Amino acid sequence: MSDIYYQKLKNLVDNRRLQTYIIIAPPRSNSSLVEHSLGNSPDIEHECHEPFLNARHENFDPDHGYRQIYESIGGEQFAQSDSQTSVVVKEMSHWIGKNEEYKRLATLSTKPIIFIIRNPSLTVESRLRRVLKTVDMRYNIDLQRHLLDEVAVERGFQSWNDLSEMVKEGGYKERLDFLPGKEGVERIYDTPVLTVQNHLLDLKARKDGYANWQDVVEKKLYTERDYAWFSGILKSNTRRLGFERDEFRKLSEEVKYFEDLKRENLVFDTTDLRVAPEEQMRELCSRLDINFSPKMIRWGKEPVDFHTEQVKQSEKLWYDTLHSSSRINPPTEIPPTLDSFPEFMQEYLKTENLPIYAEISKKKILKNDIHHELNEREFSVKVTDDNKEHLRELGLIEDGSKIGERISVKMKYIDPVYAITNEPKLIEQPEFQIFRNKYKDEIKIISDIVSEGDEHTREIKKQNGEIKFR
Repeated sequence: MSDIYYQKLKNLVDNRRLQTYIIIAPPRSNSSLVEHSLGNSPDIEHECHEPFLNARHENFDPDHGYRQIYESIGGEQFAQSDSQTSVVVKEMSHWIGKNEEYKRLATLSTKPIIFIIRNPSLTVESRLRRVLKTVDMRYNIDLQRHLLDEVAVERGFQSWNDLSEMVKEGGYKERLDFLPGKEGVERIYDTPVLTVQNHLLDLKARKDGYANWQDVVEKKLYTERDYAWFSGILKSNTRRLGFERDEFRKLSEEVKYFEDLKRENLVFDTTDLRVAPEEQMRELCSRLDINFSPKMIRWGKEPVDFHTEQVKQSEKLWYDTLHSSSRINPPTEIPPTLDSFPEFMQEYLKTENLPIYAEISKKKILKNDIHHELNEREFSVKVTDDNKEHLRELGLIEDGSKIGERISVKMKYIDPVYAITNEPKLIEQPEFQIFRNKYKDEIKIISDIVSEGDEHTREIKKQNGEIKFR
């Protein structure tokens, strides 16, 4: 592995020709939104989006990431000039956490490191939806094997290998439409074929009464919000599971590293940012010593574009909301309950993501102690298949309310888990009882951590039998 491009960047930084602003975040935490907003500051000229993405490959050379940063600022043409420039670099906590590359990346910046957080129930849901919406856009041998084994089990065999042996021997006569031919039965388990994979996905959907894979994705992901149905498909993607479990753990490791170094860092919850865009963005600009521009919160119809290698349709889909945006939009997404997720996801949400989110949220930057004010702000929420039941339980809409209606809802009722990070005492309020039931596990995890040191809240919870002093 080389460090050619790292050294080129380091020389530019040491010679005060390059100013680098670094964002580190778990996936789907709206960190690309922060990246783009910062990129609209008059003091930041370039954006470099996830240059270390290829860390997912075992033979990844980190200098490839530094090369992406170098090219994003103009490469050799800039290096040979006398100019100065600046770039915001956004990277995922798990990619930059591989081999602790964040330690070296941080040497390219003299500014505080920016850490981004968001309610993990929303980040995991958003990622899960994108993964499943792009499943039929790229082949995956692990998924194909899982689906083939499912077909075999449904037909009374232990695995695809057992079924294929029977086919080769002529003892299995039922037609297998997804095979390219009888000769394909041997190699199909080890040869990824997108058309075969997608045929199997359609077959799985039709077996449960759906028209095809796209139909099941639309209804299960957005109407029914039944993520557990996809458990086997998600678990089969073994290449993703490792970093999904690591994303918040790595973030915690990175925050601790810079704290131990006494290196200044800034923790921002993007829900705070979306509740109060101008106040929070001005605060971030102040901490970074850069100028604020109204374009940082409202950029209009100008296309959202950042320096990235992610140009395939299956990759661009991850940024569809940001690409179609014209401003920082309100955080009106209502989080799912834990039991909506497959059990293996519930486990790492409970043991890793939620506790770490709660712990790091105690370090977040909020100007003028506006915790309560943020929770009380009201937003216009559109009634959708996703949130109709939630809004009905709150008594905010009637049983006969129609999809598409808009109502005004306080932030603390949109995302109660986030709200408790701002105000632990919310759990005392009678109107919050519904959330203590609906989000029982999440609220207990969050409130136990964020209320540490808040003796009044802890005493109330003790009286209610919710916690014991440790």
